[in-house]
Amino acid sequence: LPARYGSMGGDATTRSALLGATASASSAWPQPRFATQRQDHFDGSNAKTWKQAYYVNDTFWKAGSSAPVFLCVGGEGPPMDGSAVVDSVHCNVAVEWLRETGALMFALEHRYYGCHNSEACPVANLSEPGALRFQSSRQALGDVAGFVEYATQEFALSSANRWVTFGGSYPGMLAGWARLKFPHLIHASVSSSAPVRVELEMRGYNDVVAQAYAVAHERVGGSPSCRQAIAEGHRKIGDLFSSEQGRGRLPPPFGQGG
Repeated sequence: LPARYGSMGGDATTRSALLGATASASSAWPQPRFATQRQDHFDGSNAKTWKQAYYVNDTFWKAGSSAPVFLCVGGEGPPMDGSAVVDSVHCNVAVEWLRETGALMFALEHRYYGCHNSEACPVANLSEPGALRFQSSRQALGDVAGFVEYATQEFALSSANRWVTFGGSYPGMLAGWARLKFPHLIHASVSSSAPVRVELEMRGYNDVVAQAYAVAHERVGGSPSCRQAIAEGHRKIGDLFSSEQGRGRLPPPFGQGG
């Protein structure tokens, strides 16, 4: 495997040198590769498979070493591409640790979230009834386990190469759950801002969102009056739900009125 892509975190000199090293490449970032995954990890009678996209950064990796393997779990944020393992919006802590640790890094695209072509999606036609029935965190965790087993063989890894999953928010949940469900495969997890304990009516999350609506910084664009207007809108909608006449006034997106 060509060792062309390195950590773009850290100092500007390192970034410039690594960017220069990729200047002659046909693309600035690693291109997608594909691993075969089962369409349904929980139905033994379903033999269908699909091709899941992943990306590799082996700049500081030495084959046969005992260095760790970092896995950036996809599932939220900008569409995943080769920058995920080079200058990462998704998992840049992992990218910045590559030089120090000599790690091999992968980024795995979440099922359904890329679909580069019909073979790179769990179903060929997303418009067909029930097309999203294979979309769940359980299936995504099955993909993580399947990918670890695939990559271990494909890249000649050994038990000395310990896997560490990385992710934030929903991918952080998957990263943490992967460690919990597959301790024989995942050695550790870096799970950032991840609500791993699922709650119905999670008021804590709503409180944080409400605070964000009130932030007047130019990059946020909120204000206390904005937060108040949204709260008042929610209150009015709640009032309409409380009566049959009110529900009839709600627009179609609420599944009530006409």
